[in-house]
Amino acid sequence: MKTNKKEVNYTQLSKFRRALLIFLSGAGSGIIYVPVYLKNVFYEPLLMGLNITNAQLGFLSGMYGIMATILYIPCGIVADKVRLKTLAAGGFISTAAVVYWYASLPSYPVLVLIFAVMAVTTILIFWGCRYKLLRFAAAEEDYPAVVGVSYALYGLGGLAINAVTLAVFNAMPDYRVGVSVSLIFLASVILVLGIISLFAIPKFEGEVNPDPDKKFNINEFIEALKHPGVWLASGTLFFVMIVYMGMNYTTPYLTDAFLA
Repeated sequence: MKTNKKEVNYTQLSKFRRALLIFLSGAGSGIIYVPVYLKNVFYEPLLMGLNITNAQLGFLSGMYGIMATILYIPCGIVADKVRLKTLAAGGFISTAAVVYWYASLPSYPVLVLIFAVMAVTTILIFWGCRYKLLRFAAAEEDYPAVVGVSYALYGLGGLAINAVTLAVFNAMPDYRVGVSVSLIFLASVILVLGIISLFAIPKFEGEVNPDPDKKFNINEFIEALKHPGVWLASGTLFFVMIVYMGMNYTTPYLTDAFLA
């Protein structure tokens, strides 16, 4: 599958290639964030493998969350100025490199740095192209359906990769080796997604502003903040995420209370 040198639109792509783009956005998103939230599946093993406390593990997630919150707004600006191929491939490949570093099971201060850097690779670089790739992969009227399919793939991708990672972990002799090998496996899968992105994602018509002098308009940002729909959507997602994050702690509860 060769990368087109000329700009194209979705009508010039085969059905397989458009499906592959939706897969990269959906399942790819479900996979690239697994190393960040590995504690949702391997809570106790991660504590032992990294030799850290509950509070320290919580702070790692907190560091990622703080950095992600800071980077969400500029990631949209970056997505408007950089091609999808560069963002997707760059996000996957740079994240894979950081996860290989993570797999070395370094000291706690280095782990804090790793989680901060993962926010840069997965949010600033990758997240902005997640939905933009879907918008260019299909007709505008099909966008809601495509997003639905993408989210289904997001869930299935995360489920599949977690199941395989769990099998890899269980095949290892102890927790520390298991965590390291599991992270190496995840990094390798993410790296493959990055390589696929290099060849599968073409240069799309209109994906970047042709005017190099076009700059971010703060007035447009302020106008968006005045829109009640923005606050309603943000508030809804905020409370949904509270429930979601709370449910993640059923993993250590089932482990400790039910010996699962």
